[in-house]
Amino acid sequence: MVRKGWTNLNGIWKFDFDHGLSGLDESWHEKHDYAREIVVPFCPESRLGGIGDRDFHAGVWYEREITVPKLRGRRMLLHFGACDYETTVFLNGEPLGSHRGGYTPFTFDITSVAKPGKNRLTVYARDDLRSFEQPAGKQCPRLESVGCSYTRTTGIWQTVWTEVVPHCYIERVVATAQPNLRTVLVEVDVAGGADGMLSAKLAARGRGKVIARSEEKRFGGTRLFLELDIPNARRWCPEDPFLYDLDVRLLEHGKRVEEITSYFGVRTVALTDREFLLNDVPVYLKLVLDQGFYPDGIYTAPTDAALKRDITLSMDAGYNGARLHQKVFEPRFLYWADRMGYLCWGECADWVARLDNPVAQANLMREWTEIVRRDEMHPSIIAWTATNEQHPVSPKRAAKGEYLSSLQRTIKQLDPTRPVLDNSGYWHTSTDIIDVHDYGTPERIRKDWRKFARTNRTADIPKPAKPVMWPGYAAPSAPVVLSEVGGIGFVTKGAEGWGYGDVPRTKTAFMKRFRDTMNAIMDIPNACGFCYTQLTDIEQEINGIYTCDRKPKFDIKAIRRIHERK
Repeated sequence: MVRKGWTNLNGIWKFDFDHGLSGLDESWHEKHDYAREIVVPFCPESRLGGIGDRDFHAGVWYEREITVPKLRGRRMLLHFGACDYETTVFLNGEPLGSHRGGYTPFTFDITSVAKPGKNRLTVYARDDLRSFEQPAGKQCPRLESVGCSYTRTTGIWQTVWTEVVPHCYIERVVATAQPNLRTVLVEVDVAGGADGMLSAKLAARGRGKVIARSEEKRFGGTRLFLELDIPNARRWCPEDPFLYDLDVRLLEHGKRVEEITSYFGVRTVALTDREFLLNDVPVYLKLVLDQGFYPDGIYTAPTDAALKRDITLSMDAGYNGARLHQKVFEPRFLYWADRMGYLCWGECADWVARLDNPVAQANLMREWTEIVRRDEMHPSIIAWTATNEQHPVSPKRAAKGEYLSSLQRTIKQLDPTRPVLDNSGYWHTSTDIIDVHDYGTPERIRKDWRKFARTNRTADIPKPAKPVMWPGYAAPSAPVVLSEVGGIGFVTKGAEGWGYGDVPRTKTAFMKRFRDTMNAIMDIPNACGFCYTQLTDIEQEINGIYTCDRKPKFDIKAIRRIHERK
């Protein structure tokens, strides 16, 4: 969704904490003397934000000037990539609107409030992590990080920008490859148009050359579907992550109103009872758990190059993708995954939410609809994981199980092109994939998985990895993935922390245990992949193959050779 006319608002903003949530009562949106400054898009807990206060922050306020040109019948949009958690935005003291959700983007049309020249933009964000009603992922509900929960993020943590658009403009584009792998269905959503007056047409380009066009098509309302026929399409896959450029032109009474550029990959995802298929070809998933934390930016990567580098580090170690764990990763990360042929399982930050609480359920469901809407265009995303490690419930708490089942089915309806896992680890309500978490030793893995290796029956998955099926839910004929394994800790100089099992004392001992563990897992013939915990150390959790500042802890070429075996 690229337009030429946009302005990045990242940089220095005025800033203040509002621990007593008194700012609205004191009309800070009208006038306030700010005591601090912050570097957006980094959160106040981070060093890169310039503040580094890692306490809990009930409320935060931001302010800066923006310049608005003479619009002359055009509109101006204000975009936020993500702001944690409940955000209210003002322009010149007038409310623009609110958004609830810490991981998904939102946009306001500021045309009616803005004036040509300087305007005062104010942002107020509330964040009540310990309400246990909001998706929060691995943000720690205690003051100090503990276990596998880490430093919190409050307020703005992704890019803020403005765009000048026509009076009617393209709001969203989604291109979906059809099962025949030669037809691409493109959905175009338009805002601000008049019924019966609009039309659109498409062009797909490969390496700069136009290879397919659509006929101009008129439509009423706000949504249009067009098809592109691409004979002999290059199929997107890790070995050849080919992307087509997409030009979308919007016309009114036959005259061009605007044109945006995007891209898409031609690929399909499907499952058999024991295989994961990409473009109808089996692929063995060699994934790594990536939680997207940075020592200096926390949730926010220090640079765009850092996002790309994380993928490079993973691929250097022989992984073909990642489980993007307990965080909705930045769109630019997914852009690089698309470009580099990196397979991703998308998740939401569901942890800390009490999923038997109706408010928490509504908050998670709403955020998931926005996640799918934001990311369904990315060919690199090959599956969705609705929740993680929600523990088995008793019949007295049946509402939780019923909710997870409905959440999985809702995501599946929003995006029928990808498999959806209801709950990663321990138990399932309704799912396309049977996944298990097994941090056992190599000896125990070989012994316990012996029977499943012969039968491929869900009933023969060993304890403690064995998933519990929701009462009345028959286990599907679905592929099995060991979606959390390893987690072997190793302490580097100057660090301390924990990993799963005994922490090896030497690199030689680590490499032997790592090799034996991965060979035991890859020897399970009826499993179609694994996910190793994890890519980097994070604070007190020291089971990464890289340190938290992305330095290799081991011989990465040796780790790659282990993964390259058949």
